[in-house]
Amino acid sequence: MKMIFALFLAVILTGCATVETSDVGGRRMVVVSNSGWYLFNLIPIASGNPEKVNKVSCSLFSETATLENNYKILDDIIKSSGAKSVKSLKSFWSDESVLVILMKRHVIHTTAELVFDEDGEKK
Repeated sequence: MKMIFALFLAVILTGCATVETSDVGGRRMVVVSNSGWYLFNLIPIASGNPEKVNKVSCSLFSETATLENNYKILDDIIKSSGAKSVKSLKSFWSDESVLVILMKRHVIHTTAELVFDEDGEKK
């Protein structure tokens, strides 16, 4: 029983939405990741909370690990950083099976380069 509770707790705490940025070579790159755990690959158990990015927070029994939510998070980053747009926008999915077919973790990744004014100013 303790093992099942520990597994359930780990699943809930790992459904998260994160943002990572990098300023290398004069470019600001952004990676948005949003993950969700699913029972039998269909029933959402826990997904990242797009309203609380980079926090230990999840949405229980709702499917918030979507491409649309990744784009909303990216849009918030564009506005808060002062960028005018993005380029090299790419999205991809990765899946991990846990306990064979019982549970699956889906992660949606979105990457982009932030584009600033012509003078290259980052706000």
